[in-house]
Amino acid sequence: RCAHALAAEMRSVLREYLLFVAQLEAKQPRVQELFYWLRKPAKQLRTLDEVAFECATLKGGALLRKVLDFRSHAADKEEFLLLDALARAATKPYLETLESWLRRGALDDPYSEFFVVKDAAAPRVFNDFNASAWDTRFLCD
Repeated sequence: RCAHALAAEMRSVLREYLLFVAQLEAKQPRVQELFYWLRKPAKQLRTLDEVAFECATLKGGALLRKVLDFRSHAADKEEFLLLDALARAATKPYLETLESWLRRGALDDPYSEFFVVKDAAAPRVFNDFNASAWDTRFLCD
């Protein structure tokens, strides 16, 4: 779900770019104006390309770590804001999984992105949800 959230945020940025291109087409700018107006979007597209390439095979914590690493090495404020939006989007499902696991002991992780897995050998029903239940029901991946 983290990779899906990251991809969705990247698609959102690309939609904004396509809208921008449509607006430029309507204006029919000169080459100098075009060069000026395309500097920021070109930089954003390069950043998206780098993130997509580096994160293509990653999932879960490794994906989040890579996106946060990109964010911490942002060259300027605009790049930081773009990478921050990507990081926030990718982190949201991970944090929702963490909260669900911590509060209710429920582990909904269809893509095996979380650092904890259910122990298949553990009993399914717990009458007394105490510390031993946590020890026997879950394993660190």
